[in-house]
Amino acid sequence: MWRNNSSSGVVVSKIISRAIGLVVDSQGNVYVNDPDYHWVTKWVPNAANGTVAAGTGTPGTNDQHLYYPYGLLFDELHSYLYVVDLYNNRIQRYTIGISTSGTTVAGGNGQESSSNQLYYHQAACVSKNTGDIYIADAYNNCLQKWSVESTSGVTIADTAGVYGSVATLLYGPANVTLSLNEIILDVGDLNNNRVQSFQLI
Repeated sequence: MWRNNSSSGVVVSKIISRAIGLVVDSQGNVYVNDPDYHWVTKWVPNAANGTVAAGTGTPGTNDQHLYYPYGLLFDELHSYLYVVDLYNNRIQRYTIGISTSGTTVAGGNGQESSSNQLYYHQAACVSKNTGDIYIADAYNNCLQKWSVESTSGVTIADTAGVYGSVATLLYGPANVTLSLNEIILDVGDLNNNRVQSFQLI
């Protein structure tokens, strides 16, 4: 951790393998993705070791397992941790401190371009107002919206399976963020080397 204007950092966790994505809650707890071990670990301040918050350390497809977790989202208001479960083509939701068994809230039906599927999605964000999940569906080259309790998503940017470089198309979207007023979605359009902004209607 590096504080503002500091000249050195402080080690807050030592990861066994490698980290892709982390979130920090208001108490300073750090949640870290470890895709090679297929789990998410929680590190409290000044801890020498982390505890498992999601996953088992081995890949799998059931509610207790993850398969190459790639991104994290945190909804502290509802104590939800969302995990981008890349190779299972789904997003899992965990209730912090209650269960290490996840609930599938998007995808989980194989990898293709149908409305109930995702294809190697790499990032997502969650609306604090509605709970809707916006997903950068990388291999489908589109942006998907999954509403709470829905069993399928709605394509809100581009057309699933179609890529291109014009303003209405994406090519390998790799990140997505929602503005504070939840009006604008910014998408990291990886293979087009640009950031695209989309206004929510």
